[in-house]
Amino acid sequence: DSVLYERMPPPPKLYSAILRLLKVLANLDLAEKDRPQEGVITMTVRDLAVEVRVFLTPTASGESVTLQFAEKVP
Repeated sequence: DSVLYERMPPPPKLYSAILRLLKVLANLDLAEKDRPQEGVITMTVRDLAVEVRVFLTPTASGESVTLQFAEKVP
């Protein structure tokens, strides 16, 4: 529906683990923290193919993550 939904961030102690998991699933460079990265995670949820685009942006305090969810078109 092209609407931006902002959610509460995860607890700080989980952030690095979540970030590593997203990087692995999106086939991104785990060591890269100084340049933007973009990847895709494809999954099936309740018989619906979903594409999750992962955008990582370096910040002064680490990395910022943006996730874009869309139904995968065959």
